[in-house]
Amino acid sequence: MDEQRKNLLFYMTMGTIGLLAIALASIQNISQMNHTGHLAMFGFIFISLYIEYLEKKVGIEKRIRRLNKMAFVIVFLGISFMYIM
Repeated sequence: MDEQRKNLLFYMTMGTIGLLAIALASIQNISQMNHTGHLAMFGFIFISLYIEYLEKKVGIEKRIRRLNKMAFVIVFLGISFMYIM
């Protein structure tokens, strides 16, 4: 694996972790403040769409993008259920 691809995957992983942190902070804020959280969820969706656009523009393979999204959803659902319960 060449150096450029390693850097790309590293920064893609860091972006996903950051997106996960934002999503979990919104869930925690919504659960503690008893708010509906529409603004936080819309912001999260817009950021997620923008990151997906950037990943396409950079040229990340579709397979890697899908694996990244599936891992994100699995981790997000697992951790958010721990917050709820």
